[in-house]
Amino acid sequence: DEDRLTECRVGAVVLATGFDLFDPAKAPQYGYGKISDVYTSLEFERLVNASGPTQGKIALKNGRTPQRIAFVHCVGSRTKRFYPHCSSVCCMYIGKFIHQVLQKLPGVSICTFFSDLCLPGKEGQGFFDTVSKEGDLTLTRLQASDSVEIHKEGEQLTIGYTDVGGRTGTVVEDMVVLAPAMIGATDADAVARVFGVCRDGGGFFVEDRATLASVSTATEGIFIAGCAQGPKDIQGAVA
Repeated sequence: DEDRLTECRVGAVVLATGFDLFDPAKAPQYGYGKISDVYTSLEFERLVNASGPTQGKIALKNGRTPQRIAFVHCVGSRTKRFYPHCSSVCCMYIGKFIHQVLQKLPGVSICTFFSDLCLPGKEGQGFFDTVSKEGDLTLTRLQASDSVEIHKEGEQLTIGYTDVGGRTGTVVEDMVVLAPAMIGATDADAVARVFGVCRDGGGFFVEDRATLASVSTATEGIFIAGCAQGPKDIQGAVA
């Protein structure tokens, strides 16, 4: 087959370029890419999936079963250093991860580090409350979203943190899962130029009016959908 150039006349164009995840390696304090057993949320999603590399078994790189797992919210988000916006879906999927871990490893100890919780919808708070009672779970509210630092000492990971009251502390973990910020597709610049659509600081396409015309752009006939417009879960993207 060969490339063909086809010219079409259309009445409207929908831009649905999706999203990317912030690269935690840009924030060395999290140790991502340098410290083993520090994962992003998508990597952990793959790990707990039955079709993943361990057939759904939660295991460390050395094959051992973790006894302590930490989840860190808002990696690269809610901070002036990288992205100020909230990704809106992370708290709920971390709740799902906690539920999955406690189902697979009933005796595991879990710590979560967050600056604030975003639990939208009428079922969000109830789900998180239920999950928090399922096992050994410690919730630590941070002074700021990036008030954590991860180091490796021997076979264990040490997380230093500053809580909302300004108190410092450390915990020792076997595995850490990071929730990186959702950002606009990093390769959508060319699309934005072709269709004359602006992008905001998070890389998302700018809508005409956020409340009244959230799928329209300033260019007539050009519309945006899903996470091209901003962070959303699957239900929000479909809507």
